[in-house]
Amino acid sequence: MWWGPADPYGDARPAFAGLHNGENHHMRTHLFAAPLIGAVLIFAGCGGDDDKGLSKADFITQADAICQKANDQLDKDATAAVTALGTDSPTPEQLKTIATDVALPNLDKQVTDLKALDAPKDDKDTVDALVASLQDGITKAKTDPTVLLNNDSGAPSPFADANTKANAYGLKVCGKG
Repeated sequence: MWWGPADPYGDARPAFAGLHNGENHHMRTHLFAAPLIGAVLIFAGCGGDDDKGLSKADFITQADAICQKANDQLDKDATAAVTALGTDSPTPEQLKTIATDVALPNLDKQVTDLKALDAPKDDKDTVDALVASLQDGITKAKTDPTVLLNNDSGAPSPFADANTKANAYGLKVCGKG
């Protein structure tokens, strides 16, 4: 996803465009993490051993807690990765590496953690559709991690469908983007 204005020469700036000129460190982190978090923090889950599963309200609360924890971890890890580069203007290749090494493992962990939740029995089909959509988005991002970095390409986020489904289900953190 692309963030920030175009430079004076008309070239689009990378997602980390805010990582220069002494801007606030917290803001720099969000310029990197926001597009990933918006794409990443989707809800997924599947039924467990309990025939009834969690109530929908409990499921949403627990899923959103998982997404918030993942969001916070991504923010921390992305900041550390950018700081380790020693530059406020990472190259497109460095951004791709951060997406691959930081964001995608975060996504995989979210799916694992969210699948461990016991989805409400009556919502199993909805939850399964969310899981399938999220996993499809992750597969697309693994094939081309730059989809996590480019917002001006005109291409929809690989997580757009999962975000829509998560929001429709009632999630407040997961699917926010």
